[in-house]
Amino acid sequence: MANNKKKKSKLTIILLALVLLLPGFLYLTFVRVANNSYLTLPYYSTEGLTSGQVDLSSVYIPDAKFQNLGGEDIVFNSDTTIRVFHLISLGSPSYSRNITDALEKVVDRFQTFNNLKFYSINVDTLAGFADADDYILPYRDFFNKNWFYIQPSNEQAYGFIRDNLLLDVLYYSEFDTNVLPSNQIVLIDKNGFLRGIYNSDNPKVYKIIEEDIKVLLIENLRGVQST
Repeated sequence: MANNKKKKSKLTIILLALVLLLPGFLYLTFVRVANNSYLTLPYYSTEGLTSGQVDLSSVYIPDAKFQNLGGEDIVFNSDTTIRVFHLISLGSPSYSRNITDALEKVVDRFQTFNNLKFYSINVDTLAGFADADDYILPYRDFFNKNWFYIQPSNEQAYGFIRDNLLLDVLYYSEFDTNVLPSNQIVLIDKNGFLRGIYNSDNPKVYKIIEEDIKVLLIENLRGVQST
């Protein structure tokens, strides 16, 4: 029994080291692992933040299904995958591209992690797949690998984005093609709980997103389950 525990401990340390090799996270080795404690992220709730603990008010992202650029179904479900969501509008390309350009660097850092997915949801319902194809052309190396473009219908967009991801979309008028999407990026853990909300207008926030993703990757390796 003691040998099994030692083997498991050594395996955990090796797995952690693989993540810790990513720059900016080495401090965890010396500060946290040595004390047998770990960094954690709060759970977002409908009433505010809880302290690393799930309760009845914790925001849970249910299963959903949308289509990618090729018209194929993309299913969001609670499994072992960490997910990052943000909104774009092809009707406001310059505004949206600022976010996607910055997020591309984060995607690049984690492109070898199969348990981490990024989703760009277009909320301009008048845009077609040809428009989307032109928009994501600069990011072709990443899309449909661990970064996915989502083209929801108007009904899907409002239901899932507003009620589940807690993101907002401003339509200037019923017939106006200009759509202003929320500037927030959300981070969902492997159990489907909301663990981070970030203001994409802040250029420093992308480093914070990277660090928070690493915290969730560590949780995955440790086998942490929300209860």
